[in-house]
Amino acid sequence: MAPAANDRLELAKLCSGRNWSKAIRVLDSILAESSSVQDICNRAFCYSRLELHKHVIKDCDKALQLNPNALQAYILKGNALSALGRKEEALRVWEEGYQNAVCDSTDLKQLLELEELLTGTRESRLFAGEDHSMDASSCETKVVVSEDHIMDSSSTNVSTTETEAIICEDHGSSSVTKVVISEDHVTDSRIKKSSTTNAEHTTNSSGVTPSDKESVDGRRLENTQEICSNPVDGTEIFSMDNDTAKMGRKVVVTGIPRTKSISLDLRLSRGISQVNEGNYDQAVSIFDQILRETPEYPEALIGRGTAYAFQRELDAAIADFTMAIEDLTKALEFEPNSPDVLHERGIVNFKFKDYHSAVDDLSRCIKRAKKNKSAYTYLGLALSAIGEYGQAEEAHLKSLHLDQCFLDAWAHLAQFYLDLTNSEKALHCLEKVLLVNGRFAKAYYLRGLLYHGLGQHRIAIKDLSLGLSIENSNVECLYLRASCYHAIGEYGDAVKDYDAVLDLEHDSMDKFVLQCLAFYQAIIKVSWSVVQGSRYLWHLSYQTVLGTVHACKYRMAGLAAIELAQKVAKYWRFLRNATKNDKYASGRSLSWQDVYSVAVKWRQISEPCDPVVWSLKLRVSSSSLCIVAAPLSPVCLQPSALLSEEFNSGFGSHTPMLLGQAKVVRYYPNYQRTFDVAKSIIKDIKYVNNAADKIVDLSGSGKLQKIIHAGSCSDMYDVIGENFWVGTTCESTAFEGKHLEGTRITLQRMDKIGFDFAIRTPCTPSRWDEYTEEMATAWEAICSAYTSEMYPSNDLTMLENVKDAILRMTYYWYNFMPLSRGSAVVGYIVLLGLFLAANMEVTGSIPPGVQVDWEAILSPNPDAFLSSIKPWLYPSVRINTAWKDYPDITLAFATTGSIIAALSSYDA
Repeated sequence: MAPAANDRLELAKLCSGRNWSKAIRVLDSILAESSSVQDICNRAFCYSRLELHKHVIKDCDKALQLNPNALQAYILKGNALSALGRKEEALRVWEEGYQNAVCDSTDLKQLLELEELLTGTRESRLFAGEDHSMDASSCETKVVVSEDHIMDSSSTNVSTTETEAIICEDHGSSSVTKVVISEDHVTDSRIKKSSTTNAEHTTNSSGVTPSDKESVDGRRLENTQEICSNPVDGTEIFSMDNDTAKMGRKVVVTGIPRTKSISLDLRLSRGISQVNEGNYDQAVSIFDQILRETPEYPEALIGRGTAYAFQRELDAAIADFTMAIEDLTKALEFEPNSPDVLHERGIVNFKFKDYHSAVDDLSRCIKRAKKNKSAYTYLGLALSAIGEYGQAEEAHLKSLHLDQCFLDAWAHLAQFYLDLTNSEKALHCLEKVLLVNGRFAKAYYLRGLLYHGLGQHRIAIKDLSLGLSIENSNVECLYLRASCYHAIGEYGDAVKDYDAVLDLEHDSMDKFVLQCLAFYQAIIKVSWSVVQGSRYLWHLSYQTVLGTVHACKYRMAGLAAIELAQKVAKYWRFLRNATKNDKYASGRSLSWQDVYSVAVKWRQISEPCDPVVWSLKLRVSSSSLCIVAAPLSPVCLQPSALLSEEFNSGFGSHTPMLLGQAKVVRYYPNYQRTFDVAKSIIKDIKYVNNAADKIVDLSGSGKLQKIIHAGSCSDMYDVIGENFWVGTTCESTAFEGKHLEGTRITLQRMDKIGFDFAIRTPCTPSRWDEYTEEMATAWEAICSAYTSEMYPSNDLTMLENVKDAILRMTYYWYNFMPLSRGSAVVGYIVLLGLFLAANMEVTGSIPPGVQVDWEAILSPNPDAFLSSIKPWLYPSVRINTAWKDYPDITLAFATTGSIIAALSSYDA
């Protein structure tokens, strides 16, 4: 059977089973192929059954644009307006439809229906006929809580309270970056308490009772064959199985009267709507009211927990998620293998960041519900979090195999590839998303983020602008577009977007962070000169290695290395030719900090929204920034209440390898080595420091032996019994026998679900002073090694001491980590520049799996670092003097504007 015929057959079955949410998704896929007025009206009708009145109006407007005489669109739109309390507008819509119908009366049934609506409304001027608010027929009202759970209220009249929560609409969710409680998540809490009840009122996973299923699979299937080839009126699909509907499925919330259950579900949908729209305070208020009446209502607990989580009220969120898990666990006592409850608990466990439990629940779910696409995509998310990337990809692909139009699955898979820096596959997924739904704003944001990460700022701006045309107050899109404008020197447009970010009302900490950063950027950009960029770009050859393929970063690194080489070579010539007295008399000097500042300058300009500053400068400010390495990005800055005196007590960076149960993609490869280093240090010093910096003695009770045999963070924590840290050591060259403070390997328990295992680099004034002296000594050693020759040597064997001296200073730089962020790339750029200054070009790449900064951090002395780097670095070094013919970079790019032009010209 052709795909279109399959879609029509499935649509007929879903409407017969009153499964409006899935019917909407089928119609979405049909409409993606061709825009039929009847199918648009069918989707509007399905929305009306879910009381999503604004979506009804939107679809009806689309239908009327295509065909101004579509009477069904007038009827449905008027009903929706009336349900929203906009009676006068409803009357005007019906009058307009009636006038068109009189002139072109091709559908007498709908003409009479319009006439009845107008007559009744004109007589009373009040919309008393609530039976007609959803349909002219005497069909029962339904409240759909979940695609698999449809609540039948028989003929009871229920007020058509506006509920904008898109519980059953995948393309309206944005679960990539925020948790949206969609129809796959809001599971029916109607747990049957007794076997008798189970026997009498059994609902299968598609929400159809045995008797209904028989009707759908048998007699009713014959009546739906025509829908496989031609679009038909959705109201007719609904009414043709009316007898089956009257058979009366009974599904009730445990211990809650039927009418009260309907009211709860309506309020629940309103609460979910508020969460989806970012109105977290209103959502919490609605869920609070529900939980006062029904304290153990799982969906309300989950909804409130999600709202709390977005507000960063994590303790409250954890309490709600815990209660929800307990309630769902009780439900499994009655139905141990219920795929619905397992699915729901798996998702809650995922939100709770209990990824192992989520994997267990969702794996059990898909064994019993092999076509549950939502379970597969959430299983993929959970597996990815614990580092099982192969299985995660397989789960996401299985979800898409079940439904090629499942937007959430495409978006999750795109995010998965972004996390793994596979930009090609991520781009493919995002293009698929936009083919399914061209107005999915989150896809434009993610694609803009991808292009921004690749340094293609102008292309990113186009996508972000498209996203903002759909959601004009999306703070993430605004800030990222401002960043792109900023990067290419379009300061006027950047200022507009930064100001727009500042003007938005924030309702979560994430948005507040972006507002703080926007204000920060506003200060920076005012001080920059807006100068016409250079009219030419020197074609320079260079070789460098960065974490991802980012054209702007490659160019930045090459130009920075060449400028640095030119400055250093010039200084070395002066040192070689000047007498001792001339050196002092001239006042010319080039310190190690001057050398690194060249790379810092280029790094700052290439990514202006990436706050790269010397940490020492933060000491003089009244407030500071806490540097935190985020799971999905190298390092992010978050506002903190740290004052300068707190900086003095140990301000520094935090780079996690393990967060709870989540393995941080970029840093987890260093986990085992760091864990072993921590055990080795503890074995040698026989103590650790606790969170209060007090010494915890481990010399007795066989604790050291247990630590030596510890195989996990949990094992080590059980031995020590509290949060702790141990410091690595960094052997000094400047002061014989002295050991500098390296980094701190920290282990912190995160509630009951995992650990924060990280390195934290302290940045106290005393440590800064020690490393400043060490860096000065290392820089002096490089200068002495190179200038001690009577003439520049072009023999690599004679430059061995120079190479070693450069690596030694690099070792101390990485242990120092003196920048708020960007220390890793700046350190490697300086290494390349110093090699070039000595007429040596590094032609090779950093081997896969090697992170030079981590090699330094985990090495106790410079010799150990040299032993790990020399085997792959030195064989790639070649003599190169061609760089001396390049123009002076300082003169060629004398202004910020000219540097920006050089870095972004490829993107024009």
